Amino acid sequence: MSETLERWLDRSALARRLCTSTNMLPRLVDQGKLPRPSLHLGPRSPRWDIHAVDAAMMEASGLSVSETTNMMVQRACEDIERDAARRKNRPKAAR
Repeated sequence: MSETLERWLDRSALARRLCTSTNMLPRLVDQGKLPRPSLHLGPRSPRWDIHAVDAAMMEASGLSVSETTNMMVQRACEDIERDAARRKNRPKAAR
């Protein structure tokens, strides 16, 4: 994984994050414990939005997640990614 937190997780990355098997993910989606994956890369490459997964896990724990909280977290993650991209593209100092 890169320096910044990946926003879209594949099956194996999500299973590792949740400490479960990849075979368990469809069952968790069917039970409504996880959001449905995005198929933006095609039906054979489902990806889960980490923000949606985190919100679902918080709601499953009994915590309320407001839309503004989701927007603030998303904005913070985008700022972190933007800063990391700037640092990566910065010219290296001559030695």
